[in-house]
Amino acid sequence: MRLAVVTAVLLLVCILDTVTARFRFYPAFKCKSYPDKPCGGGWSRIGAKHCAKFVWSKKTFNDAQDYCRNSQGGHLVSIHNEAEMMNVRCLTSRAMRYLRNSFWIGLRKTGNQHVGWRFGYTDGSEFKYTRWHRGEPNNSDGKEHCVESNYKNRGYWNDIRCSDKKYFVCAKNM
Repeated sequence: MRLAVVTAVLLLVCILDTVTARFRFYPAFKCKSYPDKPCGGGWSRIGAKHCAKFVWSKKTFNDAQDYCRNSQGGHLVSIHNEAEMMNVRCLTSRAMRYLRNSFWIGLRKTGNQHVGWRFGYTDGSEFKYTRWHRGEPNNSDGKEHCVESNYKNRGYWNDIRCSDKKYFVCAKNM
């Protein structure tokens, strides 16, 4: 009888863990080290002079970049080090609560197939820091030219078609 009860309890724990795992975005305890530092107007500090804002609207990469530039006076977010990455992850975690959606960052391919592709930020800043998921970038079907973050709910990056619609993070110097 005891073995059956223990087995049932373990099975229930496994089921609950599986069900609730889909609602995990980023552990809140990790964000305690990266508290929200308001810049004003709904913006949060993610770097020394860099502030960001999560946008609750799904757009293609180009439309998101246009929105950031024309409506917010900035660009899609560029991420230059682990601290900025953690601040962006916590910003999006606080905004999306328990949703696991990926979102656009300002990284995309530049160049062309004749001179060679490379990645660059829409704000023109230097691209050195990376957080690619294992096996990425892979340019699946030869059409993945833009970059999403929080791929597979792990905060990693993935190259993806620019025509997909995603939430996004704008950033600007403040």
